[in-house]
Amino acid sequence: MKKILTLLIAGLFTFACSEKTGLVDPVDMNSGFRTSAVQSEGSNLSWITVPSTKANSFVMDQEAVMGFRLVDLKTGGSSSLNFVSQDGKRTISATLRVPAGALTGQNYFLFFMYADNDKLSIKFLPSPTLFNIPCTLDLEYTGIDLRGIDPSSIRFAYLDNPASGFVTSSSRIFTDVNTGTLRVTGAVIPHFSEYGFVRKDSTGGGE
Repeated sequence: MKKILTLLIAGLFTFACSEKTGLVDPVDMNSGFRTSAVQSEGSNLSWITVPSTKANSFVMDQEAVMGFRLVDLKTGGSSSLNFVSQDGKRTISATLRVPAGALTGQNYFLFFMYADNDKLSIKFLPSPTLFNIPCTLDLEYTGIDLRGIDPSSIRFAYLDNPASGFVTSSSRIFTDVNTGTLRVTGAVIPHFSEYGFVRKDSTGGGE
């Protein structure tokens, strides 16, 4: 599996070339869900993690949870990633939609996505790929232990770089502590990176 994964990633970087365009900021979804503005909050944010031991990791095996798709950029397309634990208590569901015309100078776009096993994030390759028209992502986790986490502190973000920290996006975020559910719908993906759920440090001051 690891050999196949390595070959696939190498193929992605060889096949898919990105255009050098400016980033497109996410738009406010204007929904009933809590939203956060597009901003850099630096060290005040950190990934929401799951236990890092092999026995308690979210996926609990050595296999990668991944999805990939060759998209015709004339019509657009989507790819989904899904996981259900053996006991049925933990799930991951992710769907990335690539619109028609997302990239210029290419007829097709091959991309790859995989779920991290120790934090609530999805990585997209090839990175960085900058889109003329942004993609959108639906992402849901269930069976997460959210005890001790203030739902109002949760953001959906990507890691810009270690120096500047996370950049949050205006996205519809649904939280259910009882079922351990975190869900974002229609999150705007202006470029490929690592996206996921983060929490705001209560000692980091107000917004």
